[in-house]
Amino acid sequence: MSPIERDRAREKRRYEKHQAKLESRQVEARRNKQVLGIVLAATLILSSWGMLDTTNLLLQRQFVDVQGQDAEVYFATVATVKRAGPVPVSQAVAAVAAVPGVAAAEPVVDVAASVNSA
Repeated sequence: MSPIERDRAREKRRYEKHQAKLESRQVEARRNKQVLGIVLAATLILSSWGMLDTTNLLLQRQFVDVQGQDAEVYFATVATVKRAGPVPVSQAVAAVAAVPGVAAAEPVVDVAASVNSA
């Protein structure tokens, strides 16, 4: 084998070795990106499940535990029942409690307010 052919063969081996290293780095980088993608997808799924659970918990808390009424009846300042004229609030609440299907009736003051912080 001539010296030129030996140099070509040596350069070819060196090039193939370099290509093998480069390819192994590319395979490792691709594998790392795939693992990262899987981890991010799993994180997204788990966080969305957590958000659904939290939403269900908040809805349960608000509409079952906190706000237990099915309906609200608002009266003017002086309650009026069946056009009978002005009646005291206690009589109006008793009249609402007497309606069939009403489990409980209670008077509540609902006043608009604004809060300012200076």
